[in-house]
Amino acid sequence: MSVETPLTNGSRRHRLWELTHRYHCPIIGVCFKLGEIRELVLKVMTFPHRPSDYEVHCTAASECGTRTPLSSLLHKTLEKKYALAIQRCKPMKTTEELMAKWREALAGDDIPGMFWAVLTHPASTEEFRLQIYADIHMLQHQIGAGVRREQQAWTRLQEENAMLTRELSRMQQRVTESCNRYIEQIADLKTQLEAARTDAVQQLALAERYAAERDSLREQAEDSNEIMRLMYRLQLAESAYATLKERHATLEIDYSAAREDIRRLESELAELIAAQEPESNDVHQEEQRLLGRTVLCVGGRVDAIPHFRSLVQLRGGEFMHHDGGKEENIGRLEAVISAADAVICQTGCISHNAYWRVKEQCKRTGKPCTFVGNPSLSSFLQVLENLAHKKTEAADTEI
Repeated sequence: MSVETPLTNGSRRHRLWELTHRYHCPIIGVCFKLGEIRELVLKVMTFPHRPSDYEVHCTAASECGTRTPLSSLLHKTLEKKYALAIQRCKPMKTTEELMAKWREALAGDDIPGMFWAVLTHPASTEEFRLQIYADIHMLQHQIGAGVRREQQAWTRLQEENAMLTRELSRMQQRVTESCNRYIEQIADLKTQLEAARTDAVQQLALAERYAAERDSLREQAEDSNEIMRLMYRLQLAESAYATLKERHATLEIDYSAAREDIRRLESELAELIAAQEPESNDVHQEEQRLLGRTVLCVGGRVDAIPHFRSLVQLRGGEFMHHDGGKEENIGRLEAVISAADAVICQTGCISHNAYWRVKEQCKRTGKPCTFVGNPSLSSFLQVLENLAHKKTEAADTEI
């Protein structure tokens, strides 16, 4: 267009039903969403069955040819919905200005609003509308092709994600089962070690009693017969003492071996847990780390605390502990909870008072808190996996 085109319709904007019918289809398709146009059509029209999206679209486009209750409702909705775009075009007086504004909209995101505003503008001519119609027609073709490609890519990604999710689940199950087996072996060895230690203490006490009896018999012997009798008893006591010493030495060896087994199993357990981290990072690296968050453990057995600390540090987190009031001041709970990002409460190892203090403080500060009834290493590991796999919100959870 080399010269400006003067106004042909005064200052009044065109109504929807005043436009040529070819423009009604792109107006309905571009300026309304499917759910929005369905809601407007069903407000003023009835159907013997639930209409398809295509039937709704065709009905709306057909009704726009004349002024009807539906076309009036659609026009009013468009005027209200795209009032800002209409206001931006209001000062324009020529089709050249409208064309410049339309080209600007094509390069941006405000295509539906500007399409309606310039199409119904008083300065809009039929030649200008045909150019806009051609632009919208080609744009719809391009968008349709792009949507089909995106849908195909999305389907492939969903299938791949489902396959990787299943594989990750199988890997995690295998690691969890292996961890549980090692934990059970360690618990059994600790039980045996405690039993051997108790037996060794009892045998040593018995040996000391026999030694004391031997010394007492030596002091009480006054004549030869008594001495012979006492010597016989002394020999028996010394023989029993030697046997007990051998038994004690054997128990000491067994005790050392059991300690070595525990250290070996704990080392293997740490390596197994550490091996889980790289495998999981191949699929969802971000979801497998604590990202420096501080995890507070309230309660728990004393011998399990170093293992809890290792599990947290292996996942990139910081570890804090409070025994729930057994040795530490229960009044410090508020301070340590405030310093933590997440709380794991071992409910079986703390008092009722400490339980309610943790629950109320976490609720008040919005800290994620998980209550673990079974104070085991596997339960603690499960909670850490939950913290690493999702962005936690402030909530109370029980395991």
